[in-house]
Amino acid sequence: MIAEILSYYGQPIADLRADPEITDIMINGHERIFVERDGRIERSAARFPTAERLDEFVRQIAHNLGQTIDARTHPILDARLPDGSRINAVLQPVAIGGTVVTIRPAPHRHLSADELVARRMLTPAMLARIREGVEAAESLLTAGGTGSGKTTLLRAFSAFIPAEERIVTIEDTHEDLVPGERHVVRLEAALRRRQLDRDQITVGMDRLIVNALRMRPDRIIVGEIRTPEAAEAYVRAMNTGHGGSMSTIHANSAGETYLRLRDLLTSAAPAVPPALHEETVRANVRLVIHVARLRIGSDVRRRVTAMSESARGPDGLHTRTLWRYVPEADSWEDSRCAA
Repeated sequence: MIAEILSYYGQPIADLRADPEITDIMINGHERIFVERDGRIERSAARFPTAERLDEFVRQIAHNLGQTIDARTHPILDARLPDGSRINAVLQPVAIGGTVVTIRPAPHRHLSADELVARRMLTPAMLARIREGVEAAESLLTAGGTGSGKTTLLRAFSAFIPAEERIVTIEDTHEDLVPGERHVVRLEAALRRRQLDRDQITVGMDRLIVNALRMRPDRIIVGEIRTPEAAEAYVRAMNTGHGGSMSTIHANSAGETYLRLRDLLTSAAPAVPPALHEETVRANVRLVIHVARLRIGSDVRRRVTAMSESARGPDGLHTRTLWRYVPEADSWEDSRCAA
C-alpha cells in the first residue's frame, strides 16, 4: 500500500527518489524542493501542485504506517518506509510557511570499506588498523553528528567480522547494519511504537541488549547509543565478555566520545562516581572513529577527523590519538609514534 501512496501522492518526487546520486530530499513547502547530490545542496524543479496535496501525501504515509499526524496534536512524523528510507515531516503551523518533509532514501547499494578509502573518507593505514581490531574482537564506536557517516562506516566495518561468527544487531530503526548473507539476528526497538496488546508493551534498546546476551552472540552491534539505559546495557554487555561489540554515538570529537558515554552512564547510575564510569568506558571501548561532514573548497565531504584507541599502560588506562585530520592539507597526521 505504501508503494501505491508513494507512486500516486508522491509522484512529483518519484524521479528524485529513484536517483541513486541523491542522498537527501528536502521539501520546504509544496513549491520549494531541494536535494543533496554528491555533498552539494541544489534546488530541484520538482514541486507539488498544491499545499493540500503535500499534506495528504504525509497523512497517507502516516496512516499506512500505523502512526498519527495532524496539525493540532501530532504535527511531527518520524518514520521508516518499507524500503528502508527515512521520512521526517512537520506540519503547519509548527512549520512556518508550509509543511516540511525530509526524506533520506535508502541507499541503492552500500559502500564497501575500500570504496570509502577511494573517496578519501579515511586512509588505507587507518582501515588496516580497524580491520585488525575488528578481527581481534576489539570493541569499536563510530562517532559524529547527524548525517556525518557514522552508520556508513559501521556497516562497512562489519564486513571484517569473521564469517563464522553469530551477530546480533539491535536498532531503534532497522538500517541493515550487516548486509549480505551472514549469520545475523536482527532486533528492532521500534516495536515500542506498535500496539502489541492492550497495555502497549514497551521494548526498548536496553531491554533488547540485555536479551541479546542470552542469544549466544559472538558480536553485538547496536545501531546507536542514545539513552542512559542503552549506554548502561551496552557497556555491561562488553564488560561481561562480549568483546568486539560495535555501535555509533553522537559526539563532536573522538575525545568527547568517551565523555559522552561516561555522562550517559552517570545518568543511568548516579550513585557511581563519574571517574569510575570513565574508567569503565576506557576499559571497554578500544577504538573510537570520529567522522564529520566538512566543507572542502566548494564541496561538502565526509572525513574521519580522528581515530583514537584506549590502552593500559604503566600508569593505568589512557587514550591516545592514532590519526588526526588536518583540514588545511585535506590529509591525516599519523600520531602512532608520538609519545
